[in-house]
Amino acid sequence: MYEAVIQSQEKTIFEAHQRYLYSLHAAETGGYDKGLEEGIEKGKTDYLVSLICKKLSRGLTIDQIAKELEEDPEHISKIYDIAQKYAPDYNPESVLKELNS
Repeated sequence: MYEAVIQSQEKTIFEAHQRYLYSLHAAETGGYDKGLEEGIEKGKTDYLVSLICKKLSRGLTIDQIAKELEEDPEHISKIYDIAQKYAPDYNPESVLKELNS
C-alpha cells in the first residue's frame, strides 16, 4: 500500500513537471497568448455570424445589419453572401464551415 502511495505521488510530480514544461515552452514561443487570441477571434466571428443569420431571417439588408451591428458593410457582405445560400434557415454552423474553408 505504501508503494502505491509513492507511485501516485511520483505520477503527480511528473504530471506537474510536464505542465510546467509545457507552460514554459508556450511562454517562450508565444503559443499560449497566440492560442488565446485566436480563440477570442474565433469566438467573435462565431457570434457575428450568428447575429447576421438572425438578422437575415428577419429580412434585413446588408446596410441595415451593418448599421445595427456597427460593422463595415464590406465585412458583413462576405458573411451575407454565404448565408444567402442557406436561406430561409440561415444555419450559422453551415455558414461558419463555408466561411472557414
